[in-house]
Amino acid sequence: MKKFIITIACCFAIHISFAQKSTNMSTPKVSPNGTMNFSVMDNAPTFKKCNSADNPSYCTVSEIKSFLIQNISKDAAAVAALKSQKEKKAYIRFVINKSGSVENIGVRTESPVLKSKLTKILAQLPTFSSGSHNGTPVKASFGEFINLSDATIDPTSKTKF
Repeated sequence: MKKFIITIACCFAIHISFAQKSTNMSTPKVSPNGTMNFSVMDNAPTFKKCNSADNPSYCTVSEIKSFLIQNISKDAAAVAALKSQKEKKAYIRFVINKSGSVENIGVRTESPVLKSKLTKILAQLPTFSSGSHNGTPVKASFGEFINLSDATIDPTSKTKF
């Protein structure tokens, strides 16, 4: 009986080991819709003024964050909505197309007012340099949590309360 159970267990183990599909996780993949994650591209899209920076990707991420903070600070309704939130964070995502324009903007935050304001601000982002992977231009997907606690009313803003 022991031999029979050991034989069945071995057959079961061999069957399971052949059922595993091997995948190569070392090479990043382009999704079916033609986008690739911003962080794994050979040449990620960058802000024009970040092209000469030591770390263009880091410069681009920090420029996106500062662009959002500066523009939210100019909008009194957005700052008021932000102050009413417990969490002063937002998750932003968008796609940078092959020509460097922003499309497919998505924002997650507690306030619907802040969500619409952030969506409008992201649509105004300047054009990026185009990104490529293996020498081929590809669309880049960008997603990041943004801490908006630094956003305060800009005294030079023309927006009234």
